[in-house]
Amino acid sequence: MNWITIIGKAYKKGGIGESKTGVKYLGVRILDRMKNKDDSFYFNCVAFGKQAEYLDQYVENGDEVVVLGECSEDKKEKKINVRLNQVIKTSYHSLNKEQKQEIEEDVF
Repeated sequence: MNWITIIGKAYKKGGIGESKTGVKYLGVRILDRMKNKDDSFYFNCVAFGKQAEYLDQYVENGDEVVVLGECSEDKKEKKINVRLNQVIKTSYHSLNKEQKQEIEEDVF
């Protein structure tokens, strides 16, 4: 199992969901923004249970977070997926509307 720590901007896409077994989950992208816009990278992440509830309730799009999770590579689609084990919000002020739009255009 590979562990990864990421510091970046969080972008939730959709709301919290619930599995057939009753486990809550939430998908989120974490943007690792480099100085050069072309070098920026995002991680597809999913949180379960209490971490999903925390993300849904306290983390807004564009908030800076530190996440710790288990990563796996999707070789077919050439991307890295991360199952979040811990989420810490580090910023207590959101980006303004223009900043959010600029970053969302890069991510989505």
